[in-house]
Amino acid sequence: GASVEQIRLVNLFDLDGHLVAAAVDYDSGIGRVVVLNGKTGRRTWMSDPGPVTDLFPGGQAVFVWCQTGYGKFETRMTRVDGHEIWQKDFAGIGAVKPDGTLAMVVGSNESPTWDDWEYRQVSPGGKVEIALKASGRCAVRPLVKRDGTVYFIGAVLPVDLGGSRLDYTSFFAMPQEVLFQHLMGIRPSLPEYDVHLHRLRPGETALEVIYKVSGSFSFAELKVLGSEIVLCDGQ
Repeated sequence: GASVEQIRLVNLFDLDGHLVAAAVDYDSGIGRVVVLNGKTGRRTWMSDPGPVTDLFPGGQAVFVWCQTGYGKFETRMTRVDGHEIWQKDFAGIGAVKPDGTLAMVVGSNESPTWDDWEYRQVSPGGKVEIALKASGRCAVRPLVKRDGTVYFIGAVLPVDLGGSRLDYTSFFAMPQEVLFQHLMGIRPSLPEYDVHLHRLRPGETALEVIYKVSGSFSFAELKVLGSEIVLCDGQ
């Protein structure tokens, strides 16, 4: 609408000849998921407005998207023609594994359990097969290797007993938060997180924390470099 001055892109990718994108208004966090025909650019489907916080491919011609905030905590799997396959009452951030199952780290930005999210493995049919408590909240997408091993970052912002908990009402990766402060003319103040790198190998039933760092002010997407996992932790 006319009131939207700037948008934040949630994700954008090609999916079986279609372009799937999600973007939200920078001020309100309300946006849409849109599907375009890859050849003509014509819009073929668009979601209702909502607080869209994640979007990722979910398999052949299907995608998964989440809404978080304004009383909504929902995850949906949808076909590129707009047909909804399933909807769940949790939300977070995720990726698809080679066997078609979903690796999601889910939680709430508003509940009393905001500091420790949960890893959930979800079948293509929407069944939660594994649920494991993790350390911290996940702001960047889990990384899935070809062998099915899942890595993800959990970040904890230590409580400032002399301050408020306003930081907990919305949670973005640090580069987005710094950009937001810059656009608003605010001198960036970088909170320092405790960061935990988790790993779950195929067939295992417990998460392993393979790296920890305190006092990190920035963390980026995980990347694979050969057999190594690369983590930028601000130090």
